[in-house]
Amino acid sequence: MEKLIRESADLSPAVEIRQLTKSFCSPSNFFLPRKRAPALKNLNLSLKKGEILGLMGPNGSGKTTLLKILCGLVTPDEGEIRIFGFAMPRDRGRVKPRIRFIAGDDRSFYPRLTGRQNLQFFAALHGLPKNAAREKISRIFDFISIPEPDRRYQEYSAGIKQRLSIARGLLSDAELMLLDEPTRCLDLQERKNFLTLIRGLRGSGNPVSMIWATHEAEEVASIADRIAILSGGSVQACGTLSELSDPEAALPKFILRR
Repeated sequence: MEKLIRESADLSPAVEIRQLTKSFCSPSNFFLPRKRAPALKNLNLSLKKGEILGLMGPNGSGKTTLLKILCGLVTPDEGEIRIFGFAMPRDRGRVKPRIRFIAGDDRSFYPRLTGRQNLQFFAALHGLPKNAAREKISRIFDFISIPEPDRRYQEYSAGIKQRLSIARGLLSDAELMLLDEPTRCLDLQERKNFLTLIRGLRGSGNPVSMIWATHEAEEVASIADRIAILSGGSVQACGTLSELSDPEAALPKFILRR
């Protein structure tokens, strides 16, 4: 009986989203009243444990809003979200330690601290002891090259800042990775290195579940198990690459041009 219960838990989705809706107020204007602009409309989506789901769509389709809701940075208006069986945002405290969020335009680093000091600070927020944090940061630097890690963050190029954002996402041993254009500002070799790192994570003993938002069709197609196409705040299509490549599949035109 216990074995059946464990197997049933293993088969449960990592993420389950039902009828998710979110809208934002437009900026105030002296001449026009404020209006609510929908970002997500009755969105339904699921992610299996250990699966990589590519999330694609034009600007404004709701990709970033969806990821921020999943990691607790934005509160939805309506809908149901379960992450590893816990309800969001009600159980945010229990879910947050199990999530990593890597964004392509991260603004949470402290400009006057060095790259290393920033990582040490975020490691402390994850509850890592100083010695353990020092060792982990050293190992991360072995995977992700950060030239002059003791320079101030504000002095780094956009590419190095993005490498640090990726490094910060690896500080915790979370089970769910939410990636919002993670290879933005990376050159071709750095992108290849990052994809190799991701393949290594999924090949580990405890594979990580991932939702990867990107505009790079070739990049996500090389690593994703399934791809979800967002448009107008809703999922227009979702399936494997071969399913979405079917000439009879009614895909939005923007994905066919990439």
